[in-house]
Amino acid sequence: MMRVLADSYVDWASMWKILVISVCVGAGLVAVYAVGLRALSASGYLRVGEDQAQPKRNAFVLVAAIICIAIVAAGALYGLNVMFDK
Repeated sequence: MMRVLADSYVDWASMWKILVISVCVGAGLVAVYAVGLRALSASGYLRVGEDQAQPKRNAFVLVAAIICIAIVAAGALYGLNVMFDK
């Protein structure tokens, strides 16, 4: 009886590339979105003391949140573009 190995049908080098890209784009975009939302919620107020909170925006954290959300939007638009091209 002849054994058929998966190596004759599967290109394992390409399989690893697909796995890495899928994890980076799939789970990576979700993680970047979560970081962006967390940064957006943290950018609201800077606490000056225990008794008072002055309504100031933390500009650095707000810019980081906007960058994260822009990366996610660009990834989603790129994915839609690839799907519609096919």
